[in-house]
Amino acid sequence: MTFFFDRCVGVQIPRALKAFKRFPVEIRYHQEVFGRGQAGLEDDAWMEPVAQQGWVAVTQDYRFHRVGVTREAVRQHNASVFYLWGASALAWETTRVLLWALPRMIERVQDTEPPYVYRVERSSRIRAVSL
Repeated sequence: MTFFFDRCVGVQIPRALKAFKRFPVEIRYHQEVFGRGQAGLEDDAWMEPVAQQGWVAVTQDYRFHRVGVTREAVRQHNASVFYLWGASALAWETTRVLLWALPRMIERVQDTEPPYVYRVERSSRIRAVSL
C-alpha cells in the first residue's frame, strides 16, 4: 500500500515518514514523483497517474469534494483520498495526528472501494466525506 502526499503537504512530513524502518505503508510525495518543476500541476492531472497506480492520496486541500472539477476527478479516476488535518499547524502536530490515525486509515483503504474521500480530524478521528 502506497500513500502519496500531494504538494499541499510539502516534503517535510513524507520525508520524515520515509526515514522510519519497516513503516507499514510506502511513502511517495509530489515533488519526488513529478519533480519540483511540476508544483503547479493541476489536481486532476496528478490524480490520474496516482489513482492508476492504486496509491492513496493524502492532501491538506479540503476542496476535493467542494470544487466540481476536483470532485469529478476523484470520481473519474476512481481515487482514494484522505484530507489530513493541520494545514496551518506545525509539521510535528500534523505528523502526530497522522500516526495516530494511520491504523484506521489503512483499514479504510482495505475495506472501501474507491472513489472515496475521508477526513482525518485533529482528534485522529476519520470521517467519510460525501462526493
